[in-house]
Amino acid sequence: GTLVAGAYLESAAYNPSLPPAQAAFVNLIARGKSFDDIEKVLLLEARGGKISHKTQTEMVLRSVNKKAAYSTFAVEGGPAVKK
Repeated sequence: GTLVAGAYLESAAYNPSLPPAQAAFVNLIARGKSFDDIEKVLLLEARGGKISHKTQTEMVLRSVNKKAAYSTFAVEGGPAVKK
């Protein structure tokens, strides 16, 4: 399969920002794929983060593809997490 990634894009000048699932969907369509091509979605979030995209990601995914597997994992570190 093809790996398609998306990241949270925040902009102080434009609201709302672009959540990771929507960024990944833009990338998917730009590669000539369709929502039916989605097999798995994996959301990685910073452990202890102040916000979560878990529910929103699942809701958006289910609106375009009801069959894809979906998992969320909390991870340590990352560019937006200060130690």
